[in-house]
Amino acid sequence: MLMPSLQPRTPTPRPAAGVARGNRSRSSRPRTRLGRRAVVAAAALAVGAVAAVPTFAGAAPIDDKRAQAKALEAQINANAEQLNTLNEQINGVQLKLADANRTIADAKARINAAQVSVDQLTALVQERAASIYRSAATGTDSDILQIDVSHLASREKYASLASQRDDATISQLNIAKELLAARQHDAEHAKQSAEAEQQQLESTRAAFQAANNEREHLLAQVNGQIKTLVAQATAARLAAQAPRPQRGSTTFDPGKLPPASGRGAAAVAFAQAQLGKPYQYAGAGPDVFDCSGLTMAAWAAAGVSLPHNSEAQYASFPKVPMDALQPGDVVWFPGHVGIYVGGGAVIDAPHTGAVVRYMSVSFYQGAVRPG
Repeated sequence: MLMPSLQPRTPTPRPAAGVARGNRSRSSRPRTRLGRRAVVAAAALAVGAVAAVPTFAGAAPIDDKRAQAKALEAQINANAEQLNTLNEQINGVQLKLADANRTIADAKARINAAQVSVDQLTALVQERAASIYRSAATGTDSDILQIDVSHLASREKYASLASQRDDATISQLNIAKELLAARQHDAEHAKQSAEAEQQQLESTRAAFQAANNEREHLLAQVNGQIKTLVAQATAARLAAQAPRPQRGSTTFDPGKLPPASGRGAAAVAFAQAQLGKPYQYAGAGPDVFDCSGLTMAAWAAAGVSLPHNSEAQYASFPKVPMDALQPGDVVWFPGHVGIYVGGGAVIDAPHTGAVVRYMSVSFYQGAVRPG
C-alpha cells in the first residue's frame, strides 16, 4: 500500500513576477496533513506494505516488469517522503520540549528570588520583635512616659503603616510563590507530555525506517532489466518534479534565474551553495540538511533566526501570496519547506536518499517572508 503523497497545486495563470505554475505530479496520490495519531497509524501500514512489494521471479512481459519497477520505486519514495514529514514532527516536539525546559528554569529562578525576599523580610520582622523584647527587658520602654503625645501618635501611626506594608508584602510574595509553583507544575506536565510524544514519534520513525530499509534491500537484489527500469522510473519522477523550463529553453536553466535582492539574496546564495548535499534527519549543515535545517541555515546566513521545524517556520512570519513570491521566501506544504529562488523554482532537501536540489514551486501550498 502506498503512503499518501503530494500532488501539485491547481495551476494558476503565470503572474507578472515570473512565478511558474505546473501540473506535474510528484506521485499519484495527494499528500494529506497527518496528525501524530495518523502518522503512528501510517507506520503500521508502511511496515505492512513491505509484504506487498511486487515479486520478480519468473519471466514477465516488459510492461509487467515496468509496472513492477514503477510500483517498487514509488513505494520507496513515498515512504521516504513520509519519513521527512515525521522527522519534522519530531523537530517540532523537540522545540516544545526546549520551551518547557526554559519555562521550568524561569519559574525556578523566580521562585528562588521570591524566597530570598521572603527570607529578608522575615529576618527584618524577627529583628523588630527581638528589639521590642530587649527594650522591655531593660526597662527602656519606660521612656515612653517622656515622649510627647503628638510624637507618640505619629510613631504609632508609622508603625501601623509599616506593619501593614510588611503584611501586604508578605502576602504578595506568598501569592507569587503559589502562582510560580503552579506555573512550574504546568511546565513539568508540558515537559512530560512532550517527552512522551517524542518517544512515540521516535518509535514510529524507527518503524518507517525499518520498512524503508527493507525496500532498499529488495531494490539492491534486483538486477538486469528490472533494475534499469527502476532507475528509469526514478529519473521520470525527478523530471516531473523539476521546475518548468524558462521561455526559450527546453530544460530548466539555473543560470537564467532572476536576480535576488536584500536579505533574500543571501538566503538564496546559501541554498544554491548546498546543492547536491545529502538529506539527513536533523541536519542543519554544513554537510547534510533536512528541509527545515536548510531553510534555517539559509536565513541564518542572512542574519535572521528561524526555528528548526517546518510548521514553526511557517507560523513565525508574515504570509505571502503564492502569486507574489520573491527569492528567499520560505515555501511550505504540510511537513515540508524549501527556499524559493525565483522563476518558479525552489531549492529544498527532499527526504532520505535524496540530495538538496531544485524542484517546482507548484508542489507548495503557502509561503512566508522571514526578512
